Amino acid sequence: MAGEYRAGHIPGALFFDIEALSDHASPLPHMMPRPEAFAVAMRELGVRQDKTPGHIR
Repeated sequence: MAGEYRAGHIPGALFFDIEALSDHASPLPHMMPRPEAFAVAMRELGVRQDKTPGHIR
């Protein structure tokens, strides 16, 4: 899926896999995970609280 994403999006755009991040314990699809898990996923993407928008990495 990441390859398909790269082929159809702006160069340098980040791929965010909502399926991988979703709370799989929930019976509903794509529910938000615990805040701690979300924070880890955002850090792995390069999103930080101390950076201004547009300068993610």
